[in-house]
Amino acid sequence: MAAPSPQPLIRQVRRIVLLGAAIAAVAIARDRAINQAERRDADVLGLSPPRD
Repeated sequence: MAAPSPQPLIRQVRRIVLLGAAIAAVAIARDRAINQAERRDADVLGLSPPRD
């Protein structure tokens, strides 16, 4: 009996890695959007540190 092809395993690992990368990208984009909103709110309220 021949050994099973590694292709399905490689495909599954690749799919998991791509899913992880997509989740990380969404989390980073969300964090960046929240930080920008917080900075904008601080500017409006006059709570930002002075910029040089």
